[in-house]
Amino acid sequence: AITEHQQTIGIIRKNLQRASEELAKEKDTNRRQRLEDEVLMHQANIQAEEDLIESLKTGTIVHTRTAWEEREHQRFIDKIQKEVYLLNAET
Repeated sequence: AITEHQQTIGIIRKNLQRASEELAKEKDTNRRQRLEDEVLMHQANIQAEEDLIESLKTGTIVHTRTAWEEREHQRFIDKIQKEVYLLNAET
């Protein structure tokens, strides 16, 4: 099982490298944003695979918070704050 996760990491790293190279060359703002998202996603997926490997080795569930999760957490908080503000403005 660990070997399968290591192989998956190898595939994801290749995709990460490709996306990073495209991002370095890209000039279009919208495309850059999509590529930045893709890079964060690949980094999070690598971390998830590494956490699974560590979980298998130790018998304890391992989870490392990623930049992707931090960003989505902040987006969620921002959305809630905006909704609260709009609700307060209506009353």
